[in-house]
Amino acid sequence: MGDRFTFGVTDRGGDVLYLYSHWGGEDWDKDLKTALIEASPRIKDVSYGNRIIISHLIGDQWQHTTGFGFSINNVMDTEYGYVPIIDLRNGTVNFYSYSYEGELGDKLVELSINDYLDTKDIYGMLHHAQLDLEEAREDVSV
Repeated sequence: MGDRFTFGVTDRGGDVLYLYSHWGGEDWDKDLKTALIEASPRIKDVSYGNRIIISHLIGDQWQHTTGFGFSINNVMDTEYGYVPIIDLRNGTVNFYSYSYEGELGDKLVELSINDYLDTKDIYGMLHHAQLDLEEAREDVSV
């Protein structure tokens, strides 16, 4: 079946280019952090920074006909309950909930790129943010 995960990068106009990885779920945090470090010399240049991030995430798989896909402003499938969107204009990594119906939900966590790179337990942080969101929804519905 795969281990599907989706990353997003924003462009200067605010559109989001989504990168779907059919097998990228297990190592997404390590891969994204490495990609951001590789892009650091051009992190202030959105076009180059995004290209470096995407190139690193795809790695040596560019010639393959499966494994990765792109979409603009249309989040693609993920087996996880969140999607990270890198916003180089603002220097942030934003994590949004994912509804499994193909739509982004609420922003769960916003971190500066440096804070994200320093985060040791992003999985725990996202898990707590998802629980807090569910609790807030329950409070509103009561």
